[in-house]
Amino acid sequence: MSLSSIDRAAPKISAEHFKEAMSRVSYTVSVVSTYSEDRFYGKTINTLAPVSAEDSSILISLYRKSDITQMIMQSGEFCVSVLGEAQKGIAEDFAKSTELANPFDRWKWGRMESGAPYLEGAVACFDCTLVNAIQHASHMILIGHIKAIVDGDIRPLLHHRRAYRPCADTIIQ
Repeated sequence: MSLSSIDRAAPKISAEHFKEAMSRVSYTVSVVSTYSEDRFYGKTINTLAPVSAEDSSILISLYRKSDITQMIMQSGEFCVSVLGEAQKGIAEDFAKSTELANPFDRWKWGRMESGAPYLEGAVACFDCTLVNAIQHASHMILIGHIKAIVDGDIRPLLHHRRAYRPCADTIIQ
């Protein structure tokens, strides 16, 4: 089947139905960060997936009009810090707008080779060079080649049914 043969006139699924169904899927919670114009930028995300082990690449998805998306496109570098169960506060801080306060001041951060900040004590951190950006509807899918990894040894924080949850809670529910 080619993309041109997909029936674009198929019934549309409502945004509400889509969001409700997707809320039942568990996701790891991460903070994507970058450094541009002498400033750190960060945002909580739940879209992180491996692309290829051959070239060590991952993908993330961000709202295309967000400041962080624009800064990653400009700098060509980003880091993804996968959050642990005890790092819910970090997820909440970076889910909010960073216009009023700088959440980077509240937590301990290191610097990756690219200059992007990484969260010390995270499950894992991936320092990436942007290699592809695909616009789809309201979002940009960003593919990054991993240049460096910082490993942790803690259990991940998950997002399930519109709430942050420890890994074990989601597995047994």
